[in-house]
Amino acid sequence: MRIQLTRIEVLDHKHPGLRLAVDSAFDKDETLEAIQKLVHAECGETVSIKTISNYKQRRYLPAKLGVEKLRDLFRGVKESFGEQAIPESTQAVILEKLQDALRAGAALDPHFLLREQRLWAQHDAKVAAIENEKKRIELELAKADRARQEVARVMKEPDAQKDPQRALEQIRGIYGLGG
Repeated sequence: MRIQLTRIEVLDHKHPGLRLAVDSAFDKDETLEAIQKLVHAECGETVSIKTISNYKQRRYLPAKLGVEKLRDLFRGVKESFGEQAIPESTQAVILEKLQDALRAGAALDPHFLLREQRLWAQHDAKVAAIENEKKRIELELAKADRARQEVARVMKEPDAQKDPQRALEQIRGIYGLGG
């Protein structure tokens, strides 16, 4: 598919920087008449108001909206990470992926970000549950280790060898097995 250049783009090939000057004027919300005078001053050519308006509608506004959409999506991605710091290298990769997705025609919307945010929250909840289980197991292991040490102490006592029944009762008490 061949894209037809606007008159401003054709003039930009002859007079490099013209398009940038026109875009800057649009960024400053200058009137079409003021931009017409700017074009004449920059390259000495007269263009109609309609030509400038066509350029604005066909090139400037879509590009501006694309940048704003990309900026909003990126801001949403950063917000979805919450307080977690995202390294600049990762930010660059995310921005590049978003640009590629938009260029490919992907419809990225807030629902996409909300879904990702929910997935991160589920992931964080699973990690927290695993950490809690790990702590519980570590406490159980420490308790079992203390009991083992207590049993070893009981078995080293001279009375334990003389009265094995008494030693067995003490060991049952250590493990909470009762009588």
